[in-house]
Amino acid sequence: MASIIIVAVTLSVAIAIAIYLEGLTAFTRLEKLDISTHYVKSDGSVVIPIRNTGSTKATIPKGGVMINGIPYNQFDPSATVLVNGTDLSVQSVTIDVGKYYEVEVRSSKFKPGVTYEVKICTASGKEYPRAIYYGGVAATPAPTTTPPPTTTPPPTTTSPPCFIATACAGSGSSWVLSTLRAFRDRVLNSNPVTRALVEVYYCCSPPMANVLSSHKTLALAVRILLVYPAGLFASLAMEPYAFAVGLSISVLLLWEGKLTDEFLSALLSMGLLCMAALISGYCGYYLRFPALLGACTLPFVVPAGIASMVSVFALKRKR
Repeated sequence: MASIIIVAVTLSVAIAIAIYLEGLTAFTRLEKLDISTHYVKSDGSVVIPIRNTGSTKATIPKGGVMINGIPYNQFDPSATVLVNGTDLSVQSVTIDVGKYYEVEVRSSKFKPGVTYEVKICTASGKEYPRAIYYGGVAATPAPTTTPPPTTTPPPTTTSPPCFIATACAGSGSSWVLSTLRAFRDRVLNSNPVTRALVEVYYCCSPPMANVLSSHKTLALAVRILLVYPAGLFASLAMEPYAFAVGLSISVLLLWEGKLTDEFLSALLSMGLLCMAALISGYCGYYLRFPALLGACTLPFVVPAGIASMVSVFALKRKR
């Protein structure tokens, strides 16, 4: 009962904070394209992966890409831009909420060692620039002799970032990010159940990360009250001796019947708040307010668990 009351109070406070931060504008649908990387293909074309992390669809109109401040077909009349294989000179492309797309720019005027600004413009008037350091292959004369065989290096894969921790990371938070990534790769991805939880997290967290990136104070609160404790827990869980000692103490306390109710109450409170935050985050793809509510809930997850444990312990002492 104490856990339910604490969760209800926490969600009420989170709603009040969300309304205070953005007022009625939080109930609007917003467009946002996330561009975090780019790469150059072997044929010299530039590929820019984008994802719509806003709450409404975005449309890239015909010719809606600029290079160095001018339309791409003026920068190079022979240039082409493909969005998931669709030629942008022929038709516009709609970017669905939460989906990944690839913008591929081909131009014979790209020169190795030169930085270009590629800007993606949408029908709503928003612009998303990306500085591209071009390391493509320069045009070379055809060889007169048969070149020696070359080997293609195996493709490299990179782990996806922890969206919320990355959005909240301060200058001294690199240890937290590396620890959480290691915990995800070594522990959570080691079995199907926790791997499914990781996939749910990656599905639901981008809208909340988007909110945190625009509210520095809220991001600071999440970093101190959630990300740091999670990083500390992950670092201890990956240490065999510390994990064994902690597990032994927990099993002993539960076996003796001590603090059982306190542990269960804390787990229930934190679990319900995490579930509420993830559901709100997923709904944030369609409306901004749920994403804001989920982000405002995150700082209270660990304190609510501690409050539940203390309240149950106090109630048992009074009996």
